[in-house]
Amino acid sequence: MVANRATYNIKVANMSLGSDGCSSGVDPLSAAVNNAVAAGIAMVVAAGNSGPASCTIGPPAAAANAITVGAAGAVSDDPYTLATGLNLAYFSSRGPTLDGRSKPDLVAPGVNVRSALAGTIAGYTDESGTSMASPFVAGLAALMLDVNPGLSPAQVKSILMSTANDRGAPGTDLEWGAGRVNGYEALRSAGAPLGAAPAVPTDQYLTGSLGGTGAVQTFYVNAAANSLIGGTLIIPGWIAPGYVYPTDPDFDLFLIGPLGPNQQLLTTSEGTIRQEDVDFRVFTAGLYAFQVYSYNGAGPFSLELQNVQMAPPTPNALPSIGGFVGVDRTVTGVSDFAGWPTPNVIPTFLSCDTQGANCTPPPYANLFTFQLNPWDYGHSLRFHTDVFNALGGTARDSVPYEVLPEKPFNFTPPAISGVTQVGETLAATPGVWREPPYPATEPIGKTYQWFDCPAPGPGACTPIPGASSSTLRLMPTDQDKNIEVVVTGANRGGSTDVTSAQTATVAPPRPSPPRPSEPLPAPSPQTDTRPNPTPPPPPSGGTRPTTPLPDLAIAMTSNPPPGSIFGVSQITYTMDVTNQSDVFATNATLNDVLPANLSYVSGTVDRSPLTCTSTAQIVTCPLGSLAGSDTIRVVIVANVTSAAFTTNSATVTELQPDANPANNTAAITHS
Repeated sequence: MVANRATYNIKVANMSLGSDGCSSGVDPLSAAVNNAVAAGIAMVVAAGNSGPASCTIGPPAAAANAITVGAAGAVSDDPYTLATGLNLAYFSSRGPTLDGRSKPDLVAPGVNVRSALAGTIAGYTDESGTSMASPFVAGLAALMLDVNPGLSPAQVKSILMSTANDRGAPGTDLEWGAGRVNGYEALRSAGAPLGAAPAVPTDQYLTGSLGGTGAVQTFYVNAAANSLIGGTLIIPGWIAPGYVYPTDPDFDLFLIGPLGPNQQLLTTSEGTIRQEDVDFRVFTAGLYAFQVYSYNGAGPFSLELQNVQMAPPTPNALPSIGGFVGVDRTVTGVSDFAGWPTPNVIPTFLSCDTQGANCTPPPYANLFTFQLNPWDYGHSLRFHTDVFNALGGTARDSVPYEVLPEKPFNFTPPAISGVTQVGETLAATPGVWREPPYPATEPIGKTYQWFDCPAPGPGACTPIPGASSSTLRLMPTDQDKNIEVVVTGANRGGSTDVTSAQTATVAPPRPSPPRPSEPLPAPSPQTDTRPNPTPPPPPSGGTRPTTPLPDLAIAMTSNPPPGSIFGVSQITYTMDVTNQSDVFATNATLNDVLPANLSYVSGTVDRSPLTCTSTAQIVTCPLGSLAGSDTIRVVIVANVTSAAFTTNSATVTELQPDANPANNTAAITHS
């Protein structure tokens, strides 16, 4: 186990094994436990079942660094065998160790514990022993480490002991150790975000002494109807194996009540061992007497008295279902009931119609978790609880939860087509998704996000701002990078991201054609006394060649794309302005007049420090100067104030006349 600790991330181990005797903890098995703790594993070990005599902790429970666990009762829900269940189990091994150390470290439920029956697939059995108690503590230690993975084994042990409910003699003692485990407080001390702990029944610890055979000492308890009372008598000083030696006293314990003319001897414990226990369910309120009687001998004793008020199950809240209630998901039933003894809960998930009626339990529904299947789509789900203890029972249902469709499932990933060169446009297909008529599916909405990726070499891909449509015009900032697109499919069942394969590396733009040669400068004017010749006429039907002009073109996309905007709260417009001429365009400006049902949120230009401004519905974005084949991207975000027919148009202008004004305007319509 120690050798595989890192491989399997082993942090806690339980050892429900041991041997009889009084050990000093220096044997090989105890040494192995201490070595495992030193390696970082919290070792939880059963104390042993050799009590109630003192010095009965054997190996490996005697290991100094082990978390040694004794056994206590648990309140019974059987009305014919009721007990307070809060007493220390008579068989639980006691300290000290052979070298005088205090053991056990604490105590957990270990009497009539229901557990899976070995060799069966659905059988259960009720067993008693410290081997049934130590797994409670091991599981709690694992939960503590889940809350706070940095806890060391010594810290886990310290928290468990410091948060235990003190029982027996005040402080750590040789019977209970630090007391009865309190899982709630241990988790809270480990860092779990829990509120105040539930109330825990308390006990009364008393001591006394009997002077000789036949001596009696009486202690009284006022008990209400429907309460559980009990007493545990322990005679100190006995040694293993725990049976009477000629010099050991033999004390017995009697319960009488309710005191008065009709009082009765209700129950007795008259064994010949170190510990005696009596328990009784009170139906009639009154004063009850616990009598300690010396059958033989004299000496001191301790007596723990328990008085626990019973209560029937009452819900603190309606049952509920935790988790996403959708096809192929696993959900958890949640119940919250008060009562004493602690109520038993029988869970059942119910499949109902869409109104939450006509409910029936589907297969394998009698657990606290349930796996939803495609045939559950179109129905609702309830969580039903039958709750009972010794005082009665009740039943409660959760509200119905609609079973939502399966989360979007992708068969084939998206693909990118187009030439990977600056100035070119790439197009993405969304891939193939599982949609109707497949069962338990709903239509899937698809959105896009393009990414620049390092090419070649490691590094994270980064999203391209505003690149959220099915096409992407490659910009100079994309040069020397690979491109990928992430398509997100979403429906009421959730969302799924699928990534395309990366493109080839984006190449530089095509080189511009050479500019025509500049004309030679005119000669300097000189005085010419010759008569001015008559200039020749222009060729018939000819015109002088015009000066080349800039040619700005605007391309607009939107997210969501053109179509219905019912239920849409925001639209993002992406506009690429390109100078398609070789002539410099000076003082270019983009103007976007937003429709009345859109309100401006933000506008960005991908060339710092340029930025957009808004006056009423008019958005103005200065673009500066654009060289030949240069492109600038503008992204405008607007909120939708009402779902109506909407056409948004944008226009680009420059200082010079434009060679092709028809390209200066773009528009997108939503309905």
